[in-house]
Amino acid sequence: MLGLYGMATLAMTLGLDITPAAAHGERSQEPFLRMRTIQWYDMKWGPETTKVNDLASMSGKFHLAEDWPRALANRDAPLQRRQPKPGVRAPEHQTQRRATMISGPLEIGRDYAFEVKLKARIPGRHHMHAMVNIKDAGPIAGPAAWMNITGSWDDFTNPVKLLTGETIDTETFNFSNGIFWHARGWDLASSGLATTLPGPCSCRAAAYCWPTGMTCCSIRWTRRLPGSADTHLWPGLGRLPLHRNQASLHRAIQAGESKVQPLPVKPNPIAIKVTHANYDVPGRALRVTMMITNSGDSAYRIGEFTTAGVRFINKVA
Repeated sequence: MLGLYGMATLAMTLGLDITPAAAHGERSQEPFLRMRTIQWYDMKWGPETTKVNDLASMSGKFHLAEDWPRALANRDAPLQRRQPKPGVRAPEHQTQRRATMISGPLEIGRDYAFEVKLKARIPGRHHMHAMVNIKDAGPIAGPAAWMNITGSWDDFTNPVKLLTGETIDTETFNFSNGIFWHARGWDLASSGLATTLPGPCSCRAAAYCWPTGMTCCSIRWTRRLPGSADTHLWPGLGRLPLHRNQASLHRAIQAGESKVQPLPVKPNPIAIKVTHANYDVPGRALRVTMMITNSGDSAYRIGEFTTAGVRFINKVA
């Protein structure tokens, strides 16, 4: 019966037309995260089409809402990008024209400008987000755009110059070494499994047997010895690279903070106090009653309200 159920499930799976998801679920985030944390604006992506190894950019500004949720008390946040697969690499992040490779505190109620350089890696059509990772809260994704990458993935290179003066390509550096240690990990797991599985039932070696029903099963020494050797040998070999000269160089300590000043506050003659708001879900309409005080010399018209990546516009806009 289990075999028949499995065959039926496989047949149904092969018969379904399954298409890959195009979005990242940013609209499934909690409303308080989308509306009361970060508001993105003036976003730009370009160029829309680029080749493997060429550079593109993503830039814009974001505002930290004054009504920041109490559940997100810490605002240490590194700026990143979000994508469904590693279609690009980001060799440079800038906030306020300063390199920001680590997290740092952000000020509530202030605005920040950013730019991320993107190096095309995998050909295809990629959905690219700006994203800020909030400590103890997780990622907050901004708006996205589609970016097309042409060319061949085999042509991608990512050269990095080391402290020793040597230049390596991180795409292929130590690839065989990684395969070797993965294989050794599988070997260690399989030998450990072979060691613990009981052999033919026998009660001669009482020190290594345990009851199984009415019989007494033991592990033969010929099976214990290889597993024991693997268990003790490979952790010792894993320590050998730590004693090589290449591994003894000093490394930068990632324990600092990226202190970036926000954009200057511009004079704002408009003061708005919302007295009532109603969202008509079926009609996709937002109706807001507000008191607006204009202390400036020019007249203003309100035409748009943007929140959580959704724009509400009226006849003025």
